[in-house]
Amino acid sequence: MTLPTTTKNKPKTTSKVKPHYKWDGFRQQYQGIIKNLLNNVDICNERWAKEGEEGYLVQRDVYIKEIETLKTFIKEQELKLGYYQDEESNSKRHQESNTT
Repeated sequence: MTLPTTTKNKPKTTSKVKPHYKWDGFRQQYQGIIKNLLNNVDICNERWAKEGEEGYLVQRDVYIKEIETLKTFIKEQELKLGYYQDEESNSKRHQESNTT
């Protein structure tokens, strides 16, 4: 005799594979900062368009440089922490394996 499936006697299913890292585990803490910097770039663009003041373009470039620096830092740290492998080292290994 089989029992009807209900929430009381239904077996719980759990994932047997646990990822080593969440995909956004490291970069999540920087998302707000990057979003704020992008917003500042938009404000500089808008003010430059309305007022024509060159200082807004200078400050916009500072924000863009800060975003690039922060994204580079995040990428380097994720490589060190093992989130993924560097594409250059992967392509070198692939070329070496094809030549042997």
